[in-house]
Amino acid sequence: MKEPEPPYRRPSLGWQWKAIIPIVGELKKIIGRVREGDLSARVKFAKRNDDVGQLGRQFNEMIQQLAENRAEIERLHQFEMARAEHLATIGELAAGLAHEIRNPLAGIAGVAHYQ
Repeated sequence: MKEPEPPYRRPSLGWQWKAIIPIVGELKKIIGRVREGDLSARVKFAKRNDDVGQLGRQFNEMIQQLAENRAEIERLHQFEMARAEHLATIGELAAGLAHEIRNPLAGIAGVAHYQ
């Protein structure tokens, strides 16, 4: 009767492990580029016609979505900044107008008070 293998022993992956190492390396490299802000980075193994290729395509789609979301956030930020500038200008005009109205009224009130 054959003795069972100890539970801590891992099965040999052989050629499968050697095929995965370059893919993981490329993925780490692209993740690093994306982390630094390069949203044009894409994994090349997305061209494969297997599960690894599907993973790569989904990863590339995720990066594309991040790029689109960042562009939309930038567009909204620019819109809000322009709106804030517009409102600030309106506030300055209103303050100036109030000052111009208040000065003559204060003079009239002062003259009326002494009479």
